[in-house]
Parts: sequence; structure tokens; C-alpha cells
Amino acid sequence: MRMKKSLKGRLAISYLIIIMMTMVITDFTLVTVLRSYFNDNVREALDNQLSVATSMYEKYYSEDSLEDNVANDEDSFWRQTRASVQIINLQGEVLLDTTGSRPQGVQKSLDILAALEGNKGSVTYSDEVTKEKLMAVSHPLISNGQIVGVLRFITSLNGVNDTMNVIILNFIVFG
Repeated sequence: MRMKKSLKGRLAISYLIIIMMTMVITDFTLVTVLRSYFNDNVREALDNQLSVATSMYEKYYSEDSLEDNVANDEDSFWRQTRASVQIINLQGEVLLDTTGSRPQGVQKSLDILAALEGNKGSVTYSDEVTKEKLMAVSHPLISNGQIVGVLRFITSLNGVNDTMNVIILNFIVFG
């Protein structure tokens, strides 16, 4: 014959299950909020760098065409960043890519399309070759009140992902 479990034992197990579920939900929520916070900080840093670069372009380089600036190696307006830089013309073609692997054809990323419409844009994606998580932020380049192209800064999210992995491990180990 099986012995029936005591009420005290069943109640203890129910409380333990409730506590564990609460911890898992709380940890999941915290990880989601922290990941969003870190990504927003990266996006804001790139956005601030882009604002400085596009302002500098408008003040000092907008007299020449975008293609001339790229051909003449005028890079001081975007050189202050450690991010990868792309300069894209109105047709969506990459004129300059600091990684050295200039994408061919028209770029149709949402951040680029937003910048071509005069807005700021950002997107998070995985590199097709390396599978690395990247974030790209784009701003329009303006000359004489007209959009002449897009300046795009791209950075790796490896640092964010490494930090998040440590935080997740701490949540698992220490609750």
C-alpha cells in the first residue's frame, strides 16, 4: 500500500514550485530588461557619434558632392568613431566601407531606408559570414537642405552578449 503524502509535504512542495517559478520569471524579466538597456546604450552612443559626424559633414564638407568627398578620402567627419563606417548614396549603393568588404548592389536595410527618408534608423542583425551580432545606426547626410546620402555606423554586440552571458550565469548560480 502506498502511503498518502501529508498535507504539510504537499504544501511545502507547492510553495517550492511557486518560489521557483517566481524566480525563473523574475530572472527572465531582468535579463530581458538588461539586454534592452545595454542595446539602447550602444544605440545611443552610435547615435551621438553620428550626430556629431553628420553635423561636421553639413558644416565643412557639404559643398562637394558625396562621391567627391569619398574619392578625395575626406574622412575627418567620421573618423572619431571606432565603429565600422559605411557611406551610402541615394540609390542605396555603398560608396565606402571601412571594413574593406564593400557590399555590392543596393542596400535595403531598414535603417538605411529610414535615413534615406530623412529619419534616423537602427537595426540589429547577424553578419551573414561570421554570424556575429551587429548593430547599425544610420543618419541622413544633408547638403543645402537636401539628403545626399547616408552615414552608417556599425558595431559588434559581442561585448553586450558577453556581459549578458555573465549576468545570466550569475542568475542561474545564485538565483
